Amino acid sequence: MTDPLIDHGNVAHQLMSPLSGILNFARLLKESNKILDDEERLKYVDFIIKSGEKMEQTIKDLMELAKVSRSSPTDLSLTEIDKEIDRLIESATWAISQKSLSVQKNGVDMKIRTHPVMFSFILQNLITNAVKFTPNGGEIKISAEQEIVDEKKFIKFTVADSGIGMDEETKSKLFTNKTVSNRGTNNELGNGLGLLGCLPLINKLGGKIWVESELGKGSTFYFTLPVIEETETV
Repeated sequence: MTDPLIDHGNVAHQLMSPLSGILNFARLLKESNKILDDEERLKYVDFIIKSGEKMEQTIKDLMELAKVSRSSPTDLSLTEIDKEIDRLIESATWAISQKSLSVQKNGVDMKIRTHPVMFSFILQNLITNAVKFTPNGGEIKISAEQEIVDEKKFIKFTVADSGIGMDEETKSKLFTNKTVSNRGTNNELGNGLGLLGCLPLINKLGGKIWVESELGKGSTFYFTLPVIEETETV
């Protein structure tokens, strides 16, 4: 798979779309200012602000993805899974409380030797997406379990939500360069770069990622990471 950071066409599209909105509405505001009433002017300004916010978030996500992708996958340390999940949930507290979501953990009281920044980036994006696409009063379940695949030990992580789910077309685009940029259940903005960045990081760490989802029945994301002893490298 092509690294999303060197797919210049994709990056340009992510930045040009909101920039075009800003320029177009700013021009309309300038050219039509004398015939607009205050309510119409505020509407145009609101469009400009929303487009600017989307562009700002896209730039932040690109910077974060660039930082993480430059990290060496051999820079490993022992990470307490439960504590890292708690930290990520705490960082999303405002969004979770706005929707009155229930967040449950199961089997996460274990440690994994992995790249802490990459691991955090992957989990953060899956949790953020679960919050984004789950309606008010819904629930999110985060779990971890050990499994053996081809005589190799892995930890399988699961992030499941009771959200709006996805159709087959949307699922087919999730981990490709065709970024999916749907708004959340409370009209939250997004650009699809988070999920797009997860796959190359998981590949670097020797795991895999997949999703199960149906429209109206929520989504469940799975990813695995190998159990690495201190003398081993990725």
